[in-house]
Amino acid sequence: MRKRIIIFMSIVLVLTVAVTGAVFGAKTNKLLGSLKFWDGAIYSEQDQVSKKEISDSIDPVTGKSSKEFKIKAAQLSKDGSIEDDNSRKEKTVQFNLDGKEAQLKFTYITKSNKNVVLPSSGEGYQITSIPNSEFYLLAYNSSLYQLDIANAKITKVLSDQVDGYEYAKLKDKDIDDLALVWGYQAYCSPNGDYFIFYSNRNAVKNGFGNGQLWVKNLKTKQEYAVYDGGFEFAGWGENNQLFIKDFDKLVEINIEANTHKVIQEKVDPDTIVVYPYLVLPELGEIKITDLQTNETHSIAEGIGRVSWLLGNPSKTHVAMINSPDPKLFDRNILIVDLEDATYKKIVPDEGYNIDIFSWVDSDTLLVVTIKKGTIEQYSSVVHIKDLE
Repeated sequence: MRKRIIIFMSIVLVLTVAVTGAVFGAKTNKLLGSLKFWDGAIYSEQDQVSKKEISDSIDPVTGKSSKEFKIKAAQLSKDGSIEDDNSRKEKTVQFNLDGKEAQLKFTYITKSNKNVVLPSSGEGYQITSIPNSEFYLLAYNSSLYQLDIANAKITKVLSDQVDGYEYAKLKDKDIDDLALVWGYQAYCSPNGDYFIFYSNRNAVKNGFGNGQLWVKNLKTKQEYAVYDGGFEFAGWGENNQLFIKDFDKLVEINIEANTHKVIQEKVDPDTIVVYPYLVLPELGEIKITDLQTNETHSIAEGIGRVSWLLGNPSKTHVAMINSPDPKLFDRNILIVDLEDATYKKIVPDEGYNIDIFSWVDSDTLLVVTIKKGTIEQYSSVVHIKDLE
């Protein structure tokens, strides 16, 4: 076994005070508003200020708001600052929804010759990018569809009849407090060949149960259930290996062989797999296990309660929000090197606190802070290589 020396690094990045104003404008490393990274693009999520403005503009008689949130897109300039992305477009797509005509509006930008559809929290749908393709999975109206934004097409991606389940018979079945979910919560495999999803079709048909995890093979079009019960996605392994959390258990599933086994009992809800590493947070400690060698290392210094664990694209680091004192709201971000079990730390400027973050690339984080005592959110770019 190769011996490792664990060195704890606590490096502070002080985020500069932001200049208030519009979400986009002059080039800067910190902007008012909440920015996220998604499928190769930076976009503006609806922040607390805009939510309040929309809420305050609601007419008490009609119940309608006079203000509407408009998604904006951004990009990193050559000097590392954030600037407006003017390629943003909108498109309304009409499609058949159970025999009725429906339409949904999408905002997208062109990035590296791909039309990147931006998530929208106000449109009632969720999107998932299908790797190695121009298409997206669209979760809407308790089912899943394929979105082709270039050709303005939305088509069904799930079969209406499979393994004894018939959508037409189940969608109107009257069961107390149990509406049919034909497909939801989709996750695509890294190669884009499969996606998994949740369905409660078995519970609706039988009148009891917690639903199932299903698999769709996008090449063969085959669909089949691989696990009974609800689940939380933990990560992909190698080939067709999948990891899920079932309550407090970590389960490994081979979706091609349709087999599964419990590999860890009593895991934290925030446990993730960044293969080959299992990252298991506990109060006051982070455990990192190499699933190929079973070698485990722990980090305890400076650790309180951690959450929001996200692996970077190259699977070399995991970033997480850390509350050094679980009794206090003050938080920082830890960037853990999975190979060496060391970490660096990002601390916000005094008077601000960490809200959320997302990876832009393997070395860059997009960090959202919130000004204490207010609902103002600010977004900053942090380069991990600059932390010494």
